[in-house]
Amino acid sequence: MRRTSAFGRSRLRVIALSLFFCSSMASTASADEVSGSITVAGKEVDLRHVYAFEVDSDTEPGYLDVLVVITSRPITAKQARDREELERLAFKEGMAGIRLVLDPDCKPKALAPLHPGFTVFLDGAGEHRWQPSAFDERVAGRLSTPGGQEAMGQRWQYDVEFSAPVELDPDATTVP
Repeated sequence: MRRTSAFGRSRLRVIALSLFFCSSMASTASADEVSGSITVAGKEVDLRHVYAFEVDSDTEPGYLDVLVVITSRPITAKQARDREELERLAFKEGMAGIRLVLDPDCKPKALAPLHPGFTVFLDGAGEHRWQPSAFDERVAGRLSTPGGQEAMGQRWQYDVEFSAPVELDPDATTVP
């Protein structure tokens, strides 16, 4: 067994620390980014987590949509993919967020704000502005309402910028 000199050990430490810091910086650079909030009935909640997944299109068989879920707290991928679970988390556990489905052309197909202040689930109600800045391996952009919105006795508004990697569906089969 060969012994390493003190000089050799310190060089190994420097190399190991360099690799650690480089990998830490790389993971930080590719991390999800979210900045914004949703306000319902005057109660503002910051949105800090974003999840994005390829999903089979409900309306166009053979195509994939991108599901984006922006939340006030961390959730599992299984929870993010389940619309009823998102509703439960909002109404019973106080989570706030936005559920957005984008078609293959990056156009919104469905949008639902989530907030414990709602008394009903609002799917597609109100106006929104979607300004995409990336739509490939990542989805990024700004999602907002043009001022306060009102429907079914509910008042809300949101403004959020985000960027997230899109989790690919390995079992997806698309049309050629």
